[in-house]
Amino acid sequence: MKARVHRKGKRVSGGIGLASLLCAAAIGCGPEEGKRDRVASMVAPVAETAGDSAADGAPRIESVSLDPARPIAGARIRARARLDNAGGRNAAVDYRWRTSSGRELGQGPDFDTAGLEPGTVLELVATPSRGEEVGEEFVHRVQLAAEASQIALVVIDAPEGASVGSRLRAVVETTDEEGGFDQALLEWRVDGEVVGTEAELETAPFQPGNVVELRAWPADAQAESGRRGRPIHAEPIALQPSRPPEIVSEPSSGLEGGLFRYAVRASSPAPGATLRFEIRKGPEGMKVDPATGVVEWRPSPEQRGRFEVEVAVFDQWGSGVAQAFAIGAESSESPPAAPR
Repeated sequence: MKARVHRKGKRVSGGIGLASLLCAAAIGCGPEEGKRDRVASMVAPVAETAGDSAADGAPRIESVSLDPARPIAGARIRARARLDNAGGRNAAVDYRWRTSSGRELGQGPDFDTAGLEPGTVLELVATPSRGEEVGEEFVHRVQLAAEASQIALVVIDAPEGASVGSRLRAVVETTDEEGGFDQALLEWRVDGEVVGTEAELETAPFQPGNVVELRAWPADAQAESGRRGRPIHAEPIALQPSRPPEIVSEPSSGLEGGLFRYAVRASSPAPGATLRFEIRKGPEGMKVDPATGVVEWRPSPEQRGRFEVEVAVFDQWGSGVAQAFAIGAESSESPPAAPR
């Protein structure tokens, strides 16, 4: 599934007819007449001043900030001017928006960029005033960015099952048709601890019952501020016990030269399993190599008769299986071991 973003239609140039007439009237008149042509919708109270002084002289804009600081094509922008001390509390600011070529787009501190393409350079012309005093224009330029991809869905995919040892994958769907987890910042957590940031997670280091969580942010979320914002969470899963290993060999010989030797062969269906062998029952002196599964026993002269043997294999998560058989030591040439 790919979520789509529906953009608004193109802005029509006829929407600025009144502003154009006002601008034309201002250009065709003297300074005093131009000031009288301003209308209330073009002028906003000053949001910030560097001080409370109401000193004589025209107000001056020190800076202009935008919210958001990095505007996206198709979104709304709000401007806020900061005046120097001469601005005082009674100053107002006239805001006009235009393209870099000078085409007028709108007035006021709020501006909707719907219909403008990414890469468009906007100019905000801010003019301060207080009473009959008009300050110098302040021009702020900004380039519209492409629309940010939003995350629509985050899922933990377990193609090998959710048992320990399996490999989990992040599935991320975004509002960008070409998006995916390459457009997302990922974070895997196990029992609340961060364990990975890649698209896949190997669960071999963990235990049954551990809870796996996945969180994702849009790739461009960590912008200039360094803050990612609120993540999108996948449904957590609890790791299940692994499927037990299997013993695929049978004891094929008894004592040879007074020695019993049996190489136990086992396999595990659980990915990433490490097998460990042990003797659970057997005559005194019987040993098994825990890594290779080779069982060896050399009976003493006093060890005669039939002996029950049980050899087991376990994975690192505790799942295991045992194989039981009997071996006789009646003489130096005993009959082969009898599996049971």
